[in-house]
Amino acid sequence: MQTVDTIHFVVMFVFVLTTVVRVYWAFLGGGSATLASVKRVRDYKHFAMGRLDWKTLGGWVKYYLFLRKTHPYTPKYNPSRS
Repeated sequence: MQTVDTIHFVVMFVFVLTTVVRVYWAFLGGGSATLASVKRVRDYKHFAMGRLDWKTLGGWVKYYLFLRKTHPYTPKYNPSRS
């Protein structure tokens, strides 16, 4: 059990560290390149919920509470699902 606890702690530490680095990079870092160009842009705007996110929030809540059988179409988070 000690081995499992150690692995769990190490993975948790790596997850927290990478999350802090990712948030730092989004707000204060050099930015990320877009798919179509090599120009770097800061991507902090992607952390906030947009208009489509607020529209589909009720549908997602219903889906995760098993009140709806199909999930709402949201290409921002699920591009491969339709």
